[in-house]
Amino acid sequence: MSYLKTRRTTASDFNFIYDLHRQVFYSYIEQTWGWKEEFQFNEMREDGSSVLSGLISSKTFLTALCSQLFKHYLS
Repeated sequence: MSYLKTRRTTASDFNFIYDLHRQVFYSYIEQTWGWKEEFQFNEMREDGSSVLSGLISSKTFLTALCSQLFKHYLS
């Protein structure tokens, strides 16, 4: 039995997904290349239709999961 549900993303999910991207990757990108807000936003917007095809229904869970995965891979 699955406790998580997925659904197709919609245009209204973009801000949440971009905010999540920023929270998870900002420090790494800033240290490596320097964070350029307009570039990051435009790249996410252009790639969004192909990359962001599904979303776990619980946004709180998704945020926590991504944060933990990012910390794990950097350590």
